[in-house]
Amino acid sequence: MKFAFKVLAVLAACGILVFAFYFGPRKGASEEGSPPQTGIEKLIAGGARVLFVCAHAEDLVFAAPLLAMAGPNGMALTLGSGGNDWERACNILGIQGRAAGFRTKSAEQGEPRIKPQDVKNVVISKWLESGSDPRAPIEEAIRDFKPDILLTFDADQGFTGDKEHRAVGELVVAVYEEQSQSMIVYCIVNRFPRMLGGTAPAVSRSQIVEIASSRTMLINGKTALEKATEVLEVFSASGSQEIQKFSAQEWDRLLRETALLIAAQRRTAK
Repeated sequence: MKFAFKVLAVLAACGILVFAFYFGPRKGASEEGSPPQTGIEKLIAGGARVLFVCAHAEDLVFAAPLLAMAGPNGMALTLGSGGNDWERACNILGIQGRAAGFRTKSAEQGEPRIKPQDVKNVVISKWLESGSDPRAPIEEAIRDFKPDILLTFDADQGFTGDKEHRAVGELVVAVYEEQSQSMIVYCIVNRFPRMLGGTAPAVSRSQIVEIASSRTMLINGKTALEKATEVLEVFSASGSQEIQKFSAQEWDRLLRETALLIAAQRRTAK
């Protein structure tokens, strides 16, 4: 009788363990069901300084969730003009903002898209013709801010297929290669290029190194997604064509999770 009771107790204990394994919370997940932190999120949570380099003021939306997590450890540099919306969006995220003031497509609507291999020669050459080197403000921001992470666009995809997004991606990697400090260059990529009718090259799942969730709770009681949504609303209200390329549902999908590639990295003793 005692033996049978022991067998039943062991079986019951095994049943509880099996139930907990299949239906209990996974290791690394929070009680709210949030996914475990990924590499870049852990770096930011540990105080890593993040510099986002973009072509246009409204591009800030694409990096808004990660910059919201960085807060005062974040900076954004647009090679284009800034303006009130740019300043307001940076204030919402709690980051520093700079604008280089180069003439971009926002002032030259209707220009045709160009092939990825022509980006560096055509777009960057146009900026050089203005009499200033577009690498200079990037170098200055790196020198002043001393980031651990550089965020930009992929030089082939440009997230939306935009030629100036691609050019910035080229420039950031080129500047990085001339630096000696420890940094990681992450490129934000669009996992859903069909949203744009195929104008942006597809990125395979095998290329994506990690997905950063925007459900991270911030100090002020808001999530990174909520902060990013506020930034989206700022530029939506101003009638930004970049923002209008996506529907509200598509923006929600894009901002909930940020897909990243590692373009380059260097780890040295500081």
